[in-house]
Amino acid sequence: MKVSECLEEFYNLMNEKAVELELVNSHFAVAHGMHNDENYSTAHDISILSCHAMQNQYFKSVVKNQTHSCVSTVYPDHVYNWENTNQLLKDGYSGIKTGITGSAGPCLSASIRKDGFNIV
Repeated sequence: MKVSECLEEFYNLMNEKAVELELVNSHFAVAHGMHNDENYSTAHDISILSCHAMQNQYFKSVVKNQTHSCVSTVYPDHVYNWENTNQLLKDGYSGIKTGITGSAGPCLSASIRKDGFNIV
């Protein structure tokens, strides 16, 4: 399977999941989050997606860290290293992600456990 075919299948799965989660104002066309006219969402939809994602223990364990590394499954000698720019992690928050694009400006999806509640 070509990379382009694999990505198209991935985006189709993302959009199917968006329909399943009732993310009615979202469409995913790129996975990296950089600007693309066909890639859009709303704060409301991202909050629903964030709540759903935080139910996945692996996702939850990754986004709570300042850094994360993993070995590529495509290029076995390559290690990917990520740095989470979410400064709230230093204050006891448990994730999730920051982002910025020219059209959206600065964005944040955050989570914390407080007074026995998980808050996103």
